Amino acid sequence: MSIVTVITDPSVGGTFLTWSLEWLSGKNFYFYFKNNDWLPLCDDPVKQINAHAFRPNKPTTLDQLHFCYDALRKIPNSGDHFVYFHNLANNTHSYPVDPKIDESAVQLAYDHSQKCLLLNLSVQHPLYHCKQSGRSLHLKWESHECNATFHEQNKDYVDYFFHQDQENWVTNLNLNEVWDQREFLALNFRPFEVPRFNKSLFRGRECLLLTSEDCFFYLDSTIDQVFSYIGRDIDKSRWEHWCKIYKRWQSLHRDRMRFSWYFDEIIQAIIDGIKLDLSQFDLDLYREAALQHTLLYRHNLNLRTYKLEKFIDTCQLHNLLEPNTYHKLAKIY
Repeated sequence: MSIVTVITDPSVGGTFLTWSLEWLSGKNFYFYFKNNDWLPLCDDPVKQINAHAFRPNKPTTLDQLHFCYDALRKIPNSGDHFVYFHNLANNTHSYPVDPKIDESAVQLAYDHSQKCLLLNLSVQHPLYHCKQSGRSLHLKWESHECNATFHEQNKDYVDYFFHQDQENWVTNLNLNEVWDQREFLALNFRPFEVPRFNKSLFRGRECLLLTSEDCFFYLDSTIDQVFSYIGRDIDKSRWEHWCKIYKRWQSLHRDRMRFSWYFDEIIQAIIDGIKLDLSQFDLDLYREAALQHTLLYRHNLNLRTYKLEKFIDTCQLHNLLEPNTYHKLAKIY
């Protein structure tokens, strides 16, 4: 019996990677620690926005991580098991990241695993997460109830972290229009700050490092290296089916990555007055706010957005540029 642990930054493909390890190993069943039972392995984990039709052995707290490893180690002669976790929860949420919990989780993984994989979001692409609809629905911040929609989830986040600022903005100043909401987000959110593992926790430890971009776009090439690292062979009879599923899963990430790839070009085009059609980037309020945020905090510029309901192109925005009057250029980046 051996255990392989997949450690990832949040919401960057860990579920699909773990399913791929299970599926391409040739398994039909896997032991699921939360049920203390063997479950059939689905042949297609891909849903509309993620791969969550598959339920991996994914602890969310340190206690669960202890329990998971203990449960798997008690199964005699049971072959390979795959455990997956990202930054573990302090109470009910994994953000903000708690460095002490991360350190304990990584130590546990190395104490109980034969091999560890690290899947991380490259530092160049935090804006992969910049979208009004997230990768999954989470628990509310002050209850164990799950958010029913992404609109509800975003509202819950704002209510929890920016309640007083929002109260002043909406109630006292009566700033309720879409351009007001965008400016509120631009001033308060930090789109470049996303939860991730501190790589220093892996210093001196053996692991296979994969970037999220590699997983999203080149896993059909990289997966051979992964299986070689864990010392297992790919079940070739499952390869063609896996490739079809991978292509579908891959498509879920193109829009997010394309916005991140072009973000700096969009900002520069706004500043320089070079026309770039923004409809190709499926801008929502959060992506528009990230552009305005960057102009404010990196370039000391703002936009005259009164009655501006939608960003159309970069020349439109260039013609609306004005000096930032909210504050001196902030040193937050």
